[in-house]
Amino acid sequence: MGLSLNTRSLTTVTEQSPEHLATGLPDSQSLFPDSPVESCEATVVIPVRDEQETLGLTLRSLAQQVDLSGKPLDHATYEILVLINNTADDSASIARQIACEHPTLNLQIAEIDLPEHQAHVGQARRLLMDAACERFQSLGTSRGIIATTDADTILSQTWLAATQDAVRAGADAVGGRILVAPGELEAMEPDARSCHLRDVGYRYLTCQIEAMIDPPPGDPWPRHFQHFGASIAVTAEMYLRAGGLPVLPALEDVALYDRLMRIDARIRHSPDVRVYTSARCQGRTGWGFASQLHQWMEMKRLGEPFLVRSAEDIADEFLARRELRRKWTWIRSTGKSLNGSLIPMAERLMVPADSLDRLLGRGTRFGEVWTQIQCLQKEAGIRSERYPSVAIDQAIRELRQYIAGQTNSRTKRHRRSNRSSR
Repeated sequence: MGLSLNTRSLTTVTEQSPEHLATGLPDSQSLFPDSPVESCEATVVIPVRDEQETLGLTLRSLAQQVDLSGKPLDHATYEILVLINNTADDSASIARQIACEHPTLNLQIAEIDLPEHQAHVGQARRLLMDAACERFQSLGTSRGIIATTDADTILSQTWLAATQDAVRAGADAVGGRILVAPGELEAMEPDARSCHLRDVGYRYLTCQIEAMIDPPPGDPWPRHFQHFGASIAVTAEMYLRAGGLPVLPALEDVALYDRLMRIDARIRHSPDVRVYTSARCQGRTGWGFASQLHQWMEMKRLGEPFLVRSAEDIADEFLARRELRRKWTWIRSTGKSLNGSLIPMAERLMVPADSLDRLLGRGTRFGEVWTQIQCLQKEAGIRSERYPSVAIDQAIRELRQYIAGQTNSRTKRHRRSNRSSR
């Protein structure tokens, strides 16, 4: 327990395996030499770069985690790995201060200077998640939870407990609901706030339609739409199966989600897992929430419309996916092919029939099949021609109308069923 601090430049690291020497990156043992305690169930990893203003709040929120009944979580059941890279401020001192304030907290801190072309959040988060995975391997724990957040994020007190609860219920990965920090929403620039609130509403309605038509396995309604770096967790077993976190300068979290979807991981978007993040407009990367806020303000300044996919487009996609999922399940269970229904299904999906036949024949996971179909759809460009983008206000209105219509239809069917059963 306690603090382990490694201050080093990559050029001074010599005790590395040949695999890491080939990439010029340190191995997890050199970064975090203290072994995990046997009772560790979750490892929280945090990449840090110049976050002295917010890191203390992040770490204190982790130190104050409670279970779902409000009882303080035993610090022996989780650990925190902090990787401070290429930092010019006092982030490391703040982390050490938190470690002193909470001596029972399993907090390990490493400092490194990555080469310029690798000094980004994707590389730092990959090092951390790999380290967490290796630590669970050393314990022989396949369902150990690798949870990651950002250094400008405050975690709800039950963040970790709610994540663990979702994993115990069968989830392989858990996306948390990311909210704007208290007080910052009101202080947000009006145009950015308006776009943000409409975007959240649009995405929630899209999730609700998905839950009505073709709910992803293990992710029923109510749910949300987020699976980003501020709150995403995955079991060590599934992290390995997915091939780890893709090393990208930005959107590495989205890329991890895509990998998990390809292998049919059960991803739960739990409303009970919540964090609060900064609404700053100047971020550390070229993407993320800060960049999105800035783009919305620019869009408003230039008088450009806020365009999104239409309700008709969204519903059509989920209906087609449901039909394909049923046919794929039938093919896998019977060993037969679609034969006469192949061409109509290909037309429904807007992809070439021979490509669909090939995918269905060799695909062992539905997620991989669906991902490839989406790529074919994008290449063909038919969907964007058939369903032009619309203004977000129109899309929200039509999504609500669709949901109301589906709800009314289900209510009527339920009443008819009740009458016929009497």
